[in-house]
Amino acid sequence: MAYMISLSEKALEILQAETGKTEFSNSDLISNGFSNATAKVAINELEAEGYIFISRTYVNGNVVFELV
Repeated sequence: MAYMISLSEKALEILQAETGKTEFSNSDLISNGFSNATAKVAINELEAEGYIFISRTYVNGNVVFELV
């Protein structure tokens, strides 16, 4: 397992706790106490480490991620 900082670790814990849910957006982290800026940082870190990938991107720019 690659080293993660505590921000992305916390984000991953939150996303994995969403039972039965494999897709999410940054609003899932925001609703769990992350600011928009910290949610973006955590998502970027998780994507760089290979824990998530972009599932789809909407025309309005919203992105949906999926847990690996």
